[in-house]
Amino acid sequence: MPRLYFVMHRAPWRFLAFTVAATFWLFSAATVARAQTPPPWSITVSGQPVTLDDIVHAMQLAFAGSRMEAVPKDRSRMPAFAPYVWYAGRDPAGKPAVWTAAPPGPAQRLPETVRAEVRREQQAAAILFGLELGGGGPTWQRLYHALPDDPAARNTFAGQTIEAFRAASAWQVARATADRQWMFANVHAGLPREAVYAALGTRGLVATDESERVTKPPSGLAYVRLPGAFEPGCSFRYRITITYDADDRVKKLDLSRPIPNCL
Repeated sequence: MPRLYFVMHRAPWRFLAFTVAATFWLFSAATVARAQTPPPWSITVSGQPVTLDDIVHAMQLAFAGSRMEAVPKDRSRMPAFAPYVWYAGRDPAGKPAVWTAAPPGPAQRLPETVRAEVRREQQAAAILFGLELGGGGPTWQRLYHALPDDPAARNTFAGQTIEAFRAASAWQVARATADRQWMFANVHAGLPREAVYAALGTRGLVATDESERVTKPPSGLAYVRLPGAFEPGCSFRYRITITYDADDRVKKLDLSRPIPNCL
């Protein structure tokens, strides 16, 4: 999700003492560092740029589906742009109705391409219902209300929203991968703690040492948390553990497995 990092170690006098040394070290590694450049953000929906915060707000739309009522239909009555699942608006009683039609053939033998399309249409229906309820944040509401009064156009917009979710997740993975590669290429054994923190700062990263608020000297461990892939209801992150020796210099770095955070 958004890059939420926290730092508990910012002793000014020690930080300043190592700034010059850290800067020299960084310039000497400039060639390597350029190889781990984070990708640019360039995600658009309906031709309009959106931010990562916009994406995060819009992901709530995917949870609106639990409040909709499925209405089974013959496949011949389904629209061509949504042959399996379609948000058809409100029924005469004002309840949100989702038209559904079973794909042809036994469910256990459906090709994965069909299964994926059913999931996509289910998510698109939830997004459209959530937008109708006013969800998704101001950017998505503005884009939604600018659409023509056409079911196919709205369904296309919902599909673009899904693609924006996927693109944002891929971007976050690519950025975290670049940061991880940069750390393992540049945070070497023997580097003083303050030089590490100064170097991380040039990358927009910080380290957390939970013990530093209450004990001195600081713990021999510090952590850098990197976000990973995400989708509605579930996200992943990685943790890089920096181990320091008795002289408060880097001893080693360890990368965790993906850590899930799912509803």
